Amino acid sequence: MWTKTKIVFSSVLLLSAAGVANAADLIVEDAPVAEIAALGDWTGGYVGGHIGWVSGNVDWELVPPTDSGSYGIEGWLLGAQAGYNWQMDTFVLGVEGDVSLGDVTSDLDETGFIERQVNWEASLRARAGVTFDAVLLYATAGVAVLNTTSELFGLVDDTQTHIGWTVGAGVEALVTEDVSAKLEYRYSDYGAKDYEFFPAPIVSDSSITAHSISAGVNFHF
Repeated sequence: MWTKTKIVFSSVLLLSAAGVANAADLIVEDAPVAEIAALGDWTGGYVGGHIGWVSGNVDWELVPPTDSGSYGIEGWLLGAQAGYNWQMDTFVLGVEGDVSLGDVTSDLDETGFIERQVNWEASLRARAGVTFDAVLLYATAGVAVLNTTSELFGLVDDTQTHIGWTVGAGVEALVTEDVSAKLEYRYSDYGAKDYEFFPAPIVSDSSITAHSISAGVNFHF
C-alpha cells in the first residue's frame, strides 16, 4: 500500500512539473518598447522664422565727386526662411533662401543731410557643414539683396535695390525630430548703387556693408 502511494505521489509531482514547464513555454514575452528614433537626420526640407540684429555702414559719394562721407545703420530684422538639406554620413550640404523686414535706419550723417531706411533684405545661399548627432556646424555663402530708401534734406528721396554677396557661419540643433533652433552670423557686402534725387540735380553713389546675427527656428518635413 505504501509503495502504491509513493508511486501515485511521484506521478502527481511529475505531471505537475511537466504542466509548469508547458505553461512557461506558453508565456508570451513582453513586446520590446519601440525605440525613439535618434535625432540627427538632417536630410529633407524645412521652413522657419528668424529675428536678428543688423549693424552696418554706408559710404556715399556725390557724382561727380564733390563731397563724400559715411554713416552707420542699425536695427532689427524679422523674417522667414526655407531650404533643403542633403546628409552624407556626417556631412551636410544644403541650400537656403530667406527674406526679412524690420526697422533698420540711420541717423543723419555728419554733414546733416542724408538719412537711410532699409526696406527689406533677402539672400539665396549654399550651406555646408558637419554634424555631431543632433548638432550641425555650418558655413554659408551666397547672393544678398538689399532694398533701401535714401532721403536728402528730408525733402526728396530715392529707393534702390543693391545686389551683393554674403558669407557667414552658424550652429543649428535638433530639439525634436521635426524642430531645430539655430544661431547665425553673417557679413554682407551689398555693393554700390546710384541714388538720384530729383528735382535736385544730385546723384549719390552709395555702397553698403553690414554685420548681422540672428536666431531662428526651423520646422523640418
